[in-house]
Formats: sequence, structure tokens, C-alpha cells
Amino acid sequence: MGKISVVILTARRRDELLARGLAALAAGALRPDEVILVETVPTDVALVVPQLPIRRVPSHDGSFAEARNAGVREAAGECIAFMDDDCEPDNEWLSRLHDAIVVNGWSAAGGNVFPAHDVDPPPAFSPELSWAVGCNPPGFFSALAGRLYLPNTSSLMATKELLKRIPFQAVEVLADGSEEGSWSYETGREDAQWWRSVRLAGERCGVAPRAIVWHHIGAERFELDVLRERIANDGRAHWHRTRNKTEVQPAARDVVNAPFAALVEMFSTQRPNAQVWEEHLGWASRQAAFLDAAVKDFNHGITPVERARAYGLECVRLVTSGMKASARHVTRIAFPAFRRLAQVPTVEAPPRRMLVVLHDFLGDAVLAVPMLGQLARALPETRITILTGDVCAPLLRENAPRGARIVQPPRNARGRSPHSSIHLYRFLEGFHPDVVLIGYCHGLSPAPFFFLGHAPVISWREDNGFRQRIWGDLVSVPVRKDFRKAESVALLDLLAPLGIAARVERKALRFSEAAKERTDSIVAKANAVEGGYVVVHFEPGNRWKFWPPERLAEVVRNLLAENLPVILVGSRAGRIEAERQGLMGLANCHSLHNGLSSDELAALMAGAALFVGCDSGPAHVAQGVGTASVVLFGATERHRWGPEGNGIQNLTGKAVIVSAGQGDWLVEESLGLPVNGAMRLLSVGAVMDAVREALERARPERLAGKS
Repeated sequence: MGKISVVILTARRRDELLARGLAALAAGALRPDEVILVETVPTDVALVVPQLPIRRVPSHDGSFAEARNAGVREAAGECIAFMDDDCEPDNEWLSRLHDAIVVNGWSAAGGNVFPAHDVDPPPAFSPELSWAVGCNPPGFFSALAGRLYLPNTSSLMATKELLKRIPFQAVEVLADGSEEGSWSYETGREDAQWWRSVRLAGERCGVAPRAIVWHHIGAERFELDVLRERIANDGRAHWHRTRNKTEVQPAARDVVNAPFAALVEMFSTQRPNAQVWEEHLGWASRQAAFLDAAVKDFNHGITPVERARAYGLECVRLVTSGMKASARHVTRIAFPAFRRLAQVPTVEAPPRRMLVVLHDFLGDAVLAVPMLGQLARALPETRITILTGDVCAPLLRENAPRGARIVQPPRNARGRSPHSSIHLYRFLEGFHPDVVLIGYCHGLSPAPFFFLGHAPVISWREDNGFRQRIWGDLVSVPVRKDFRKAESVALLDLLAPLGIAARVERKALRFSEAAKERTDSIVAKANAVEGGYVVVHFEPGNRWKFWPPERLAEVVRNLLAENLPVILVGSRAGRIEAERQGLMGLANCHSLHNGLSSDELAALMAGAALFVGCDSGPAHVAQGVGTASVVLFGATERHRWGPEGNGIQNLTGKAVIVSAGQGDWLVEESLGLPVNGAMRLLSVGAVMDAVREALERARPERLAGKS
């Protein structure tokens, strides 16, 4: 990819360390074409490394962000790597970063940072806080690397084009106690903020954990006072960099919940208590500094009264209400849970009665069908009760194992309020389960499931539908969730505590004869024939998944122009949006919004030539009945939720996925953005190309059916 430049900031007089870093760079397997040394502190030290052309660039404003931007402007390379002056690169560092960009087609790649010498951190230091001392935490080797665990500019490479288009962002704030116009530079992780900005712009980027630099870290960085100050700096700088009001509430929740989450982990793990406490309170102090900066914000000409109303009072209200809620958690939930954790219930093998919770997303229920089948075959004597909702119940009645009981909570038991929690507990009391297996618990209070006698709870600790982290911490039989797997495969892992050796299966959905008869009647009235119509999910309900409606309407018109009748499905809100886009009056375009059960949707999909939509739930239904599909992905991870599935052989071969960028945004990253910001990166042309590809794949089968 052309020339490679390395930009090194020298912020202090660390000449000996800098010389060692340059020597290691010169001895590397891949040598840079130039080194740009940005001097944030002027130095007259002569640096001569024969193998490396070195250019000095002055930068005197004290801003690390602007210093890096100055290095980018001066660099001649098409790829630019960053390193600090107290780091030594591994022999393969530069080549591995460069290979990661070239081979994967990325715009940026982050490497790993390890201490260059043995360190002796205090007992309270948690490895999860390594980011605050300039290294990478253990999570950098997990599936969340580059997402929750971010690289830093001690080990980073990106294309010059990207760095010029999205520069590093400096933070300047009015100095405390100073007069108007006196500003100071505030330190904070500009590199982390840059990485988030690049991801949210839809750029392809990732980590190369084996691209290593060795960081010479002073012992003073591990002192708790210094560590806390660096953590607080990150929180303050993040507010001044984004001023994102939508992050205030999650930050307040983190501050309030941290002590209780720490207590739960102390009771449930063997880790040192001081380390657990510091880890949880470390992040809480970062969020507290973020809130403090929001309250003290002096920008945008806001009067003190307006500031208090906009930020201060909001923070006080959130923290106060959060403290009250947490107090209730402690008295009603946490203390009994702590006592119970001392006597963790064991899973009876085989259990006589089991409660399986799958509430209430359509895609979740479809993905769980293979798991339910294997569960019933492995435990034929176990009475299985499946708790689900109105949407999933019709489809599960046709696809759940024979003998399984499908139940739905009453209306007054749905929701997360104390009132609904009481009603849900009373509803569940009559089931007397020996074990509770929670796949997904959306729209219900988790509390009742943890207090059904002494029944152990099998679930993941995270990504299970629980709104508060504390419930995941209280799971008595936790299963590690592997985010690299397709979700249907991850569901099979929940069977391991029951002694079931699960295997990957393709989901094949059934539907009732009554559903087939009704949808055949609908298709006939729409002047369509089996295999000759397209089902389009026109639905604004899951807004963060929704493509701009005008673009989806354009796709519908293109389908109609190719003589393909279109049947629109979704909720009543989807019908209103379709009317707003002028689709309802078009010939051969028919709406079944809010008129189909999940069972009937499966029957309708089975007769379609193609499904097009943004929601993975209907897409899984389409795959389950063997229908070609085009699925639009934005922030949702396609390898987990896509119909082809990582680790699952797509036996139909008919799924075509159109994704925006990498499609793996975290909730924290998208706060304050348009809810469907990732989806907006998709173009109509890209979707229509996918539609034609999917129809071409399905055509041989359609022709065979006609013959």
C-alpha cells in the first residue's frame, strides 16, 4: 500500500527511551519509509539512526491531538503508524499492522501494548484498568476487542486519507477560577475517541493483537491517586469532546449501580475483594467525572440558571432516583441473593420440571427452536414449560417439542415495574420448576425468576434481556456467552449445565394447515401466485434497525417495476408509514400490516420468491421455511444475527446480507446519534443489487418448480 510513515510524539525529555524505540523500529522486519518526530517539548538532542530518515516537526500548543494531526500533515506515507517515545516496537509490529490493513481491507488497525518490564501494581489494581496506565486490558484478546476494549496511539496504524478526513480531536476547557478567555488543554484519550468516530463513520477497522509494542511505564502510574486522576481526566475530556446529553442518564446509572455490582461479584467470585472494588469504582469515578463536567459546563452562552436546569438538576434527579432504586434492590433483592450465593443450588439431573424463558422477540424464538428440540430429546421425562409472549406463541406452538407447554404471562405481569413484578411472581408460583433456563427476558421483571423456591437459574451473565447488570451477576449457573458465535449456536451452550452435548442444526420451521389456507386465500386475492411475489417488512417499530422509509419505498417501487407483486408486513405503525410513502395505492402492492400471526407469517414466507427487510426476526422465519432473503444490517452484528450464521451451514444458500460498515456498534457508541444512524449508511443501489443477486440464486429452483 505504498509508503509507510511512523509518527512519534515526544512529550518529555525521554531521549534514551526514544533512542531505544527508534533502534527497535530500524531493526524490525518491516522498516518505515520515514519517521516523523513531533516535538511537543523542544529538544536539541541529536538523533541519528542511519536506517531511518527522521524529520522533526515542532508542536508547541501542548495538545497531543494537534501534535498527532501535525504529524499526519507532514507525513508522506499512504499508511501512518503511531508510537510513543517511551515504547519499543516488537520486531513484527509494523508488518503485522500493515498486513492487517492490506489483507482485511481495513482503514485502521490497532495493536497491543504491554509493559516493557515487570511491574508491581498495588493489590487493588485490576488488569481491567490497564487502559488508564497506557496498556491494553485482557479483553483486548476477546471478541469485544476494538469495540469495548479500544486501541491507543502507542500502537496504531491508519490510512492517511482517513486521518485527514477524521482528525484527532483536541479538548480545551476554561481553566478553573480563570477569567473568560483563559483556556487550558485537558488530557484524555483522544485516541479512543478517534477510534469511536471512525467506527461510527462506517469505516472498516479492527485489531491485530499480535502487533505488539513494549511500553516503559513508571511505577508512579500505578499509584491509586494517579490512576484515579487519569481515569477522571478521561471522563471530563469525554464530556467536553462530545457534550452528548443522552450519555448523562447511563453515566448516572453506572455511578449508582457500581457499589452493588462490586458487592455481588465479591460474593460470587474468588477474585481479591480490593481488586474487584477498585475495578468497579474505577469506571464509576470516570462516569462521575463525566457528570461533574456536564454540570460545570460554561460553554454555548448558557446562563447559570439554565445550566442548573439542563444538567445539574437532571443529574441530581437521576442519581437520587437511582440511589432509591438501588436501596430497594439491596433490601429486597441483593441481601437475600448474597445469602443464597453462599449455597449455590445445583442442577438436578434430570430435572422433573423446567421453565424456559423466551420473551418476546420473534427472531429469538426462531433461533431457539433447535435448542428446544435437543432439550426435549435429551430429557424426555422432563416437563418443559416455555414462557413467551403474544408474538412468538403461535409459531412456538407449531415448532416447540411435543408435550411442551406454551404459556404467556397475563397483561398485568408484563413490564418492569414493582407492580408487574408481583403479578408475574404470583403467575409463576404454580409451576414449581426445578430449574429455570433464561434465553431472553425482554419486557419482564427478572426478579421473580430468581425467587421461585430454590430453583437454579441457567443463563448468560450479559446480553440476556436483563436491563440491569446486577441480575446477570446473580445468575446461579452462569454460561459464558461467546460473541463470536451465531446466536442460535450460543443458545446451545445453555444446555451444557444440563449435561447435554448439543450439536449445530439448521432450523426448519413448521406452520399449521389453517395458516397455509388463510395465506393462500390472501395471495389469491392479491392476484399473485406462489413463488411469484415478494414479502417486504415495512416496519418502523425497531427504529435502530429501520432504513429510511423513503429508500425502502423506492425499493418497493423498483420491485413493482419488474412485475413482482409486493406484500407488505409489519405492525399498524408500518401501515401508516407505507401510506405516508404513497405505497398503498399502487397496483400489485398489498398490505397485511397487523393482520398476520407469526404462524401465518411463516406460511406466507414459504410461498414467496423473496423476503426483503431490516429486521432479523422475519429474516430467520424466511430462512426457516427455505425462502430467499435480502436482509439489511446496520449496527446489529451480522455474524451473530444474520440468517446465514457463523458456524451454521446455510443449506438453502439464499441469504444475501447488505451491511453498513462493520455493523457491530455498541449501545454506548451510538448514544446521541440518530437511532438508525448505521442504517443510513446503506444506499438504494446496494440493496437493489442484493435483490437481483438473491432472485438470481433462487431462479433455478423456481424454474424447477414450474417444470
